[in-house]
Amino acid sequence: MDIFVARQPIFNKNYKVIGYEILYRNSSANSFSENLSPEEATIKVLNNVFIQMGIDLITRGKKAFINFPERIIKNRFPELFSKDFIVIEILENIEPDISFIETIKLLKNKGYKIAIDDFELINYKRYAGLLELVDIIKVDFLKNDKKSLALIPRIFSGKNMTILAEKIETLDDFKFAINNGYELFQGYFFQKPEIISGKSISVIKKNYFEIIKELNKDEVNFDKIEEIIEKDVSLSYELLRLVNSSIYYKRNDIYSIKQALVFLGYEELRKWMGIMLIKDLVKDKPDELTLTSLARARFCEIIAKEIGEKEESTLAYFTGLFSMIDVILNRPMEEILNNLILPERVKESLLKKKGRLWEILDFVISYEKGEWERVEKYSKIMNIETNLLAKIYFSVWEWLNLLSL
Repeated sequence: MDIFVARQPIFNKNYKVIGYEILYRNSSANSFSENLSPEEATIKVLNNVFIQMGIDLITRGKKAFINFPERIIKNRFPELFSKDFIVIEILENIEPDISFIETIKLLKNKGYKIAIDDFELINYKRYAGLLELVDIIKVDFLKNDKKSLALIPRIFSGKNMTILAEKIETLDDFKFAINNGYELFQGYFFQKPEIISGKSISVIKKNYFEIIKELNKDEVNFDKIEEIIEKDVSLSYELLRLVNSSIYYKRNDIYSIKQALVFLGYEELRKWMGIMLIKDLVKDKPDELTLTSLARARFCEIIAKEIGEKEESTLAYFTGLFSMIDVILNRPMEEILNNLILPERVKESLLKKKGRLWEILDFVISYEKGEWERVEKYSKIMNIETNLLAKIYFSVWEWLNLLSL
């Protein structure tokens, strides 16, 4: 599923970006959906930024200025996110009661930066009791008249807070703001909100990640895995279809999830979960991406076994399986792997492109691309007969056909 956010940079007077305001978007159209409540918009923004895309991609190490409606603040939802990453923007339409002010005080004491959004001088009295807790006041240059815009920085002078001029649309606005003591600036004069898009990861199939998480524990709880699969009709169907396919030889058909898990065992179950994840990730992409990812996985697994690295074969499988994840999601490999529960050696081989697992993958990719000099080189290094590769390659595609993708 495609996901979107918009970001608008916040500058100091030297045009240096100090942070980004993050805005909800539901498409590549640079506009807000009026059908969404402020609470829903904030939750979607936080999900997209912190869980789906990754904060580093969005803000490049700068702080994210995010609108938090009153109800979400009172529920102390901002505490789920590090004070090092966010600035809590209080919406202009709040009526701060004692409970709200106490919550802001608590957040302030925990080190969070607090900003008031779209400040208008006529609402000054509304913020009584709150302003002493605020770090940044974002002054709306479209809603305040020139007299108020000039007065606001003087009112708050010496009160240990930063005055930010927002909705700066012209050079004259910018000059006026600088001359009147504003320190930070945001608006169309500098840059319109920029749309950033990506692919959702965690919403693909929450159950996939729950199972993978279980499989990566020192002691695997198969009862827990059985419980997860039984509640998911799609997973149950796919698992039973797999164990009853011609890939595996068995005397009788299998009809229960527990039997299927026992039959597959730990290693085969891990590989199946990888297949399910890749299939879901590429459902809106060309079929070739699915087939290539799975072919690489199987090829890497067989090569590892052929060269005497049987214990490494599952890791080799996952290295091949996720070798195209950056292409599939159209996002940097490092960012994606940071959000996936995979063995560290697999992540390391894909990111650093070194080590035995990487050599096996590079060998497979070289064969796939017909780079015969590299194939010859790896064949000698790994002491594997080149005429065996064609047989392995054929068996890989036989396996793919049996999977009935």
